[in-house]
Amino acid sequence: MLPTNFNDRLNQMMGVKMEEIAQETQEAFSKDSAEAASRGLTHSGYTLRHSQQRRVQQIDKRVKAVLECQKRLIPAMRVTFSETLASELKTQSEAWVTPELCEQSVQSDPNLGLMKDYKTGFREETLQARNSALRKASIEIDLLVDELRTQGNTQKPAQTKEMDQKFKILLSPDQVKKDFNEWAEKLGPVKGYIAVLFVDLDNFKALNTKYTEPRIDQDFLPDAMNLVESFVRVRGEAAKYGGDEYVLILPNHDATDAVAFSEKLRRAFEQHKFVVAGDDVRITVSIGVALWPPHGSNYEEVLTKSSAAKQTAKADRNKVVLAQAASEQVLPLPKSGLSPAGQ
Repeated sequence: MLPTNFNDRLNQMMGVKMEEIAQETQEAFSKDSAEAASRGLTHSGYTLRHSQQRRVQQIDKRVKAVLECQKRLIPAMRVTFSETLASELKTQSEAWVTPELCEQSVQSDPNLGLMKDYKTGFREETLQARNSALRKASIEIDLLVDELRTQGNTQKPAQTKEMDQKFKILLSPDQVKKDFNEWAEKLGPVKGYIAVLFVDLDNFKALNTKYTEPRIDQDFLPDAMNLVESFVRVRGEAAKYGGDEYVLILPNHDATDAVAFSEKLRRAFEQHKFVVAGDDVRITVSIGVALWPPHGSNYEEVLTKSSAAKQTAKADRNKVVLAQAASEQVLPLPKSGLSPAGQ
């Protein structure tokens, strides 16, 4: 079964895709018209036929775009196999190319009513294009779901990560701590680093008060957590820590790497447009960075250090601060432009 916010995320991504498709179609039609004019083919029927061809192509592009978005969202939102998954995904594809939409495409040209010889053929062509595109997507979806089923059958119970109880997007704090300890055990002999980032949403309480907690839970927090997850996915792990905080652990990240990553995440939040109750909302984050083992010998000590650095960052907001070392060990100097006090 798909997560409750899967369709919302799909609609957001498809909104961008549809703008791209519309622009590509218009550019292609303009190019066709210019080429036809250069060859002296200015008859209205010729122009109309090109317009119809581009509309038929739009149907195929819509279905392909939905499939592309689904393939990106499934791993991002950690969707697992279920008996209803294939039918849910196929229903989403069909919703973007309904027969009603095909009919609207047929009726949308004001000249079409004056050229009845095109009308019947074009209607049949759009419906054939729809059916063909959906059949291809159906095959791809079945293969995708079969792969998820295979992954589920081969995965050992011990490999399953404990997820956040409420949103099921990030991991639980206990899981992150457990994985940190496993990584520390492996990295200790080779003197590796593990970065711990404490991320705090700036002015979150005011946002929560303005829109209410249920609305924030529905519109804002899933988007924010997905943004964090998309950044940390191939580098480490992340957990929701309280109402407005996140903890990220990044193995094999020294101070330079961790601060550079934090700056990218900070800018991503700064530039991201959240939508809450139909309003465009902007929010920034303050991030504290600490490292194992320079800032502490265990997870709790490093987490405390990163939390303290985060508090320093919050004094200015929208900032990254690296914790001070717990020993005389010299850390690599991050290229982040932080003040000496921040470092």
